[in-house]
Amino acid sequence: MKNYLSEGNVIDVPAPAGGAKSGDFAMVGAMFGCFVTSAAEGEPVGLCRVGKFEADLDGADVTQGAKLYWKADPGIVTGVATGNTKIGFAAAASASNKVEIVLVPTVV
Repeated sequence: MKNYLSEGNVIDVPAPAGGAKSGDFAMVGAMFGCFVTSAAEGEPVGLCRVGKFEADLDGADVTQGAKLYWKADPGIVTGVATGNTKIGFAAAASASNKVEIVLVPTVV
């Protein structure tokens, strides 16, 4: 395929206001992912859109396979759909306000 560029798992984006920190999650337009490295505001940084990650959970327990959502304010994963953006599912039941999340790239 002469027009193939890459799998698209990691997309370079400009670091948001305040910069990007490796391991932080972010919504960039319609893309959700995890920053691969740290970068100063406006600098290019990789946003990993797929994979399995450990994330902070808003405190409400979820079961394995539950849909997970991004709660933009305060920037945390939640099991609550209302007013939030679907980002993936729980690979395992949550424990101690942490959850293993499998990101599912979708257009929101």
